[in-house]
Amino acid sequence: MIVVKVGGAEGINIQNVIQDLAGYDQFVLVHGCSSLVNKMSQEAGHPPRMVTSVSGYTSRFTDKRTMDIFEMANAKINEEIVSSFQELGIDAVDIYGLSEIMGPGVSVECIEAKQGLHIFEDHFIAEIIDPETGEVLPYGEPGELVFTTLTKEAFPLIRYRTRDLSVLHTEPCKCGRTLVRMGRITGRSDDMLIIRGVNVFPSQIESVLMGRKDVAPYYMLIVDRKEHMDTLEAEIEINEEAFSDSVTDVHAVEEDIQKDIKDIGVKELAKRIAVVPQSFHGDNIRVEDFVLLGRIPHFGKMQFLESKKDLEIAEQSMQLTNTLHLKDKLINNISGGERQLVLIARALTQQPTLLLLDEPTAHLDITHQVEIMDLLKKLNRELPLTVMMVLHDLNLASEYCHRLVLVNEGRIHKIGQP
Repeated sequence: MIVVKVGGAEGINIQNVIQDLAGYDQFVLVHGCSSLVNKMSQEAGHPPRMVTSVSGYTSRFTDKRTMDIFEMANAKINEEIVSSFQELGIDAVDIYGLSEIMGPGVSVECIEAKQGLHIFEDHFIAEIIDPETGEVLPYGEPGELVFTTLTKEAFPLIRYRTRDLSVLHTEPCKCGRTLVRMGRITGRSDDMLIIRGVNVFPSQIESVLMGRKDVAPYYMLIVDRKEHMDTLEAEIEINEEAFSDSVTDVHAVEEDIQKDIKDIGVKELAKRIAVVPQSFHGDNIRVEDFVLLGRIPHFGKMQFLESKKDLEIAEQSMQLTNTLHLKDKLINNISGGERQLVLIARALTQQPTLLLLDEPTAHLDITHQVEIMDLLKKLNRELPLTVMMVLHDLNLASEYCHRLVLVNEGRIHKIGQP
């Protein structure tokens, strides 16, 4: 007998798995929604008695001896699911992980106590901080979980803020292990939502709605759970200009908004927003190769090399920033002003609609400052590109910007035209 875990609500994926396992006498398909699994099994032409889902174990699965190991479909263990396992004599434990570090396996509950998750301290240093001040909190105090990796080589992390809220305990565990234990995650320190395994920020949805002319700037996000599956519903007010007596027209607007929201993943966001930092610290690579990094969000599946179109766009960006003559030079071997222009060229290869810059004229002489600001003004005027930047030079800001926002101690002091 085979046990297979599938996540999310990818109906096509489930159907493929059922087809692949059709040759086995009995298999268990672990999924959060039994109705979806049964529907897929019917469509695949196999009787439901062959398929077992998390919420339907007791009625369909009787061979207790053949199932010894089980991986949870969700990090937060639902009491109903745990109850189903216990009836089968199966122990369910919580396993914590995050993709930025290594996925599942950063910490795990012990079967003996189930009083917190043991963190593998030979690989990770865990801390709890105050989410507001960043102050390290003592053991036993709840706060935000922070990790430092000890053995990760390709992508090490130092004091990485997970935004997960938890607590650390050092008291001895009755299982005999001496590793620090973390409590189960109780929430987030930011506004991120996790819907069916997908990280969603309300600000991302807001950016989509605020960019449309057919909806009013008023909306409500409703998070619910139906049949063990998280759902997110957005209630949006349509502008009077876009309102129509035709149901078809209203549905068309609804479908268009749904598509925009679904497309606002990290990769899609990188196609719309480009960021230019104050300075560059990295590998000493050719300028052209550095500029081409801006094309990565546009790469298709299994694309590892730049296409002819990517090369053309990179060349156009270098022409716009007057850096084409630098393309064969190493980025650390050019001047600070030239390097700042190259950073802008890389951002332009993303083909964004919004360009964010952090003090683009810092540490530059007056000649390069004017050159950078002239370029940004030209890009804003000639391209469909919104430019936002942080500046400490009020003279430059008032000379080049259409609108100023004065910020003092983290609060907006004044907004208006220069």
